[in-house]
Amino acid sequence: MGELRRAWTSFVSRPPAERRLLLRRALTRVRTDGVSSAIKWARQSGAIARSRERYHEWCRVNTPDAAALEAMRAASSHFAVQPTISIITAAYNTNPAWLAAAADSVLAQAYPRWQWSIADDGSSDAETRAAITGLAARDPRITVQRAAANGGISAASNLALSNAAGEFVALLDHDDVLAPHALYRMVERLNGPGVPCDVIYSDEDKLDARGERVDPYFKPDWSPDLFRSSMYACHLLVIRRALIDEVGGFRGDFDFAQDYDLLLRVIERTDRIAHVPDVLYHWRKTPESTALSGDAKPAAHDAGVRALQAHLLRTGRRGQILDAGPPGLYRTTYQIVGRPRVAAVIVSADGQAPRLVRTLRALAFTTAYDEVRVTVVSVDGRTPSAVPRGLSVAGIAARGPFNYSAWIAQGARAAAGEYLLLLQDDSEPEEPHWLEAMLELSEQPGIGAVGAKLFDRHGKLEHIGLVPGLMGSAASPFAGFDEETATFYSGVSCIRNCAAVSTACMMIKRDRFDAVHGLDEALPPRAAEIDFGLRLAEAGFRVVFTPYARLILRETIATAPTPLDNDARAHLESRWGSGWESDRFYSPHLSREHLDGRLR
Repeated sequence: MGELRRAWTSFVSRPPAERRLLLRRALTRVRTDGVSSAIKWARQSGAIARSRERYHEWCRVNTPDAAALEAMRAASSHFAVQPTISIITAAYNTNPAWLAAAADSVLAQAYPRWQWSIADDGSSDAETRAAITGLAARDPRITVQRAAANGGISAASNLALSNAAGEFVALLDHDDVLAPHALYRMVERLNGPGVPCDVIYSDEDKLDARGERVDPYFKPDWSPDLFRSSMYACHLLVIRRALIDEVGGFRGDFDFAQDYDLLLRVIERTDRIAHVPDVLYHWRKTPESTALSGDAKPAAHDAGVRALQAHLLRTGRRGQILDAGPPGLYRTTYQIVGRPRVAAVIVSADGQAPRLVRTLRALAFTTAYDEVRVTVVSVDGRTPSAVPRGLSVAGIAARGPFNYSAWIAQGARAAAGEYLLLLQDDSEPEEPHWLEAMLELSEQPGIGAVGAKLFDRHGKLEHIGLVPGLMGSAASPFAGFDEETATFYSGVSCIRNCAAVSTACMMIKRDRFDAVHGLDEALPPRAAEIDFGLRLAEAGFRVVFTPYARLILRETIATAPTPLDNDARAHLESRWGSGWESDRFYSPHLSREHLDGRLR
């Protein structure tokens, strides 16, 4: 009942207009889906209310106060690199109050070497025109230009860019707000160790109708496969000016996704991309804003599709961009080259087990892709007598006592195929094209292991990628949760990068498996999966999760993972140091003691 109480408390605290909207939604659910569905929705609303409470507390602790900002101002004068950051803003008929709030946030910056270039895109509203003109009088670092006519957001952005003199350019929408330490954090990262940065992005949140900070997005470090699923790096985004000029600036054909198109062209020229894990940008939720509703601007989604398709063409990838659910989420598909053979390796303590028979039947009758050869590793090398016709199955007798990692390695050495598919012996695909969804990614340059979306026998999530250090081991966020309640920043429904994936269903090109010497046979399965992901990353390969390969593990019940034993931890630490528990794809602000993605 706790979640329902929180939902009620949240409901009565809202303005009357919001309460009426929520009440209409609840009544609609009762009429269309029944009372139980409405109660479930109310419980989810209560969970969201609790999440908001946690975030408000996080903001209280993590937002710098006046003393901290003053210390940043002093520290910035000692930076070895002190570039001018040109903030560019395209404005059109903007609410003057929002322009004033944006201006206040720029003027409050702890880092002083900035310029704000504003382009009025032919606003017809007299109050907007007057507000924009008045901004230039507030500080000599603010410049204003006015277009003769409304030319669209790309034209206005290019106009603002033409007056930008800084070495780096930061993008600020006309109704949004920067955190006061935003530019400081960006320049601090430019002064950090390692190679120079060409692109830096930060975490973000939103401002609701009451001006409260809600809906934080704690992002991963640079994730190119997630980026082809969503423009997740949008706010705050800082790009080296020379690169913007090199790729030709903003393009009007991609208005409403012009920043996505720009960054897609930029990443074709550089991989020096950094992430600052701090909420530095507040995106205002207005009726016209994609921050409030992704379908407020369907043109933005359509432009994103075209930007991604153009990116595939420029980079020589054959593929297609499909919708991935809510507007702003995409599925980038790739054309499979030829008909490569897939060697499936299944470890089974009993080669005659009914669960193995069901898995083989699923491979034969549910899977559309037919270039599959199966190697079953068992105690005696026997395979089921009733192997489905048309499926090639061979058995090998494992050497030594049961050791999952070692038996996989034996099967991989014996199996024949260009791609290896490691598969648990109780796996059943939900739909026929799951294997192609993994294979199309495995063929891509730079991708090592590909993992699937796995469910337990009760339909609960079992695997959406592994996070080292989660729950004292390596675990999948939201293991044991219903799929629809797992709100992991679209990470449940998008192709994305992760640190490791489960061998319960993993595909990898054989030469990449061999290049990192396969799984470590001395480690138990979960530790071996972590180690394998780390070695792939060390060799320059990406690990990817795809939600489009859905399988049920018929004998599995999702439970909290058992912490790694001392021997496994010692082995990992001897090879990787304490860093094996860090995960650049899982925000440091998220708890490692819970599976639900809550804040620390």
